[in-house]
Amino acid sequence: MENQTPVSRPNGYLHYVWLHTIRGQGKLILDGKKHLLAPNTGVVLFPGSSYEYASVEEPWETHWVAFQGFAVHPFLIQNAISDSKVFTFQNLGRLDHHIHEIFLSALTNHPENGLISSGKLYSFLVEWIQCINRERQQSGESAYHRVQPVLAYMEQHLGEDLSLEELAAVIGSSPQYLCRMFKQSIQMSPVGYLIRLRLQKAKELLLENGDISVSEIGRNVGFHTSSYFCSVFRQHEGITPLEFRKSHR
Repeated sequence: MENQTPVSRPNGYLHYVWLHTIRGQGKLILDGKKHLLAPNTGVVLFPGSSYEYASVEEPWETHWVAFQGFAVHPFLIQNAISDSKVFTFQNLGRLDHHIHEIFLSALTNHPENGLISSGKLYSFLVEWIQCINRERQQSGESAYHRVQPVLAYMEQHLGEDLSLEELAAVIGSSPQYLCRMFKQSIQMSPVGYLIRLRLQKAKELLLENGDISVSEIGRNVGFHTSSYFCSVFRQHEGITPLEFRKSHR
């Protein structure tokens, strides 16, 4: 729709809606939070979500499609989309093409118009998910590159007390941003990754250095008490460090 008219739906809409910006910019208030809908930015709106939007840079041209069906919700959940959300893509050309095809199909008087339109909608949803997955992959790769210095720092200072603030300072970020980058790239928190790294190094030392005590190995990799080391080791490996050493001799 060229120069999108303002919309306010405090009680949401009956159907799912996808809307994206072609040119100009719009302001979206979704469940009380503000978002900017610039070109190549779109939003999926779940039934019942409270939202309103209006242009902030005219003409604000948008293209949208509303849809419903018993298989839609499981399809979205399967692809980790559980609520209304804003997405930004590199290019919305292919998605826009599918919406145009749905629009043309809806205008025809073909006896199987409903079936044809459903097929075109399914093609749109598949293309949409593929766009999301590409963006997720690129975001994950970028995040992994961003946290590489932190990973190296952890290995170099494995036996020291490492706080989130210290780790975040390695890349000049906040602890919150660091946690988000770790979640995107390696699907765990910095603390969780550090524990895994320490346990892996501990297992190497347990097998390579039979004369070093378990408690000393624990201290070498950052566990400052033997009881804590044994507790964490058992939690992750199912056995104690000493049992691990004996079982691999």
